[in-house]
Amino acid sequence: MSNEHEYSSLEKINQKKVENALFSIPNLLSIKNSYKKIQFVSFLAEWCPNCDYEAIELANYVDTYNSLVEFSIVMQFTTHAKSGKFISKYRLNTSLIQPECEQKDEELNIKTAFYKFRRTLIDERKWGVPLHVIRVVKRTGNEIFVIKGESKREEVQNFLDKNLQKG
Repeated sequence: MSNEHEYSSLEKINQKKVENALFSIPNLLSIKNSYKKIQFVSFLAEWCPNCDYEAIELANYVDTYNSLVEFSIVMQFTTHAKSGKFISKYRLNTSLIQPECEQKDEELNIKTAFYKFRRTLIDERKWGVPLHVIRVVKRTGNEIFVIKGESKREEVQNFLDKNLQKG
């Protein structure tokens, strides 16, 4: 892991079309019906150096908040076997959601719902990983937050603590 970090702050997304685009990604409907107040979905790839960095942070979040937050990982552009090795390497005790594209192929990438979702976020990165989507379920309506890159530990922990206390 010798690449530079790509830290990104939490960003609240206010557009309904973003949530619609999120749930147009195959296999994500399971989180839509979660009974937990917060769903934290991470899009990673095993060949991505920044995803290696981020997996370490994600493992910390999972260890701390797993009983209160539903964590899921989508290993984009990665075979099932390589995804399993990545998940085991970092001891990520989360649900693994089947990706819509298991190979690193630019032509296939731009045809995915994941790519279209990223465009609604104005995420211009070539592959768009790591990417985290945090959905907070509220009586007044759901809120969607994204992190387009590596997370900032203190920011994420403060966010989760604050939103878990409210309800």
